[in-house]
Amino acid sequence: MLISAAAFILLFAPFVLYVVVKKRSGWSRGVGTAMVASAVVFLPVLWLVPDLKMQIMVAVALVLVLGGLSLKMRHPLYFLLEPAIRAWVSALYLGVFRLFDDSVMEKLFSSLVDTPEVQDSLPDELRMQLTEEQGRQFFINQIHNIEADFIITMVLYGILMIFVARRYGDVTWLVFKGLFTPILLLGGIVGFFLRA
Repeated sequence: MLISAAAFILLFAPFVLYVVVKKRSGWSRGVGTAMVASAVVFLPVLWLVPDLKMQIMVAVALVLVLGGLSLKMRHPLYFLLEPAIRAWVSALYLGVFRLFDDSVMEKLFSSLVDTPEVQDSLPDELRMQLTEEQGRQFFINQIHNIEADFIITMVLYGILMIFVARRYGDVTWLVFKGLFTPILLLGGIVGFFLRA
């Protein structure tokens, strides 16, 4: 948990540097600083959480590509779109696999479904009515529902980030960028309880 928090802080640091440097030296230097900082933190973060190699590479690549595009087009908006594009890439990734009936979240969590702790978490009256396979399918369906909620939440978060990037200041944008994980979890939880 501590290692994941350190990795999150390292990945978030370039965006904090962008806001700080922009206030002092202008947006182009802020973007350049964020690009360099992203490149510098890439290897330590990869070392801290090697299981998230692809996500880390996508995040850093987006910062570098969109930062470069912002510098080339002489407008910071492209750089500010990074959280929206990353959320949409994640939603697209989950959605494409889901479309082909190959749920990413089912692969991640299906081994947990078979544990006695999860099977015992069913209400007694429901557990008595279901066979073991039906109980397993019940949890798999819940995983699919949560995955669908994550996809919807990521798409809406992307739209919100575009609105914030175009309308509000950098500090507000930074706060909303930092809220990505809590918003994603909240979307999944709210969706779960709305379906229950």
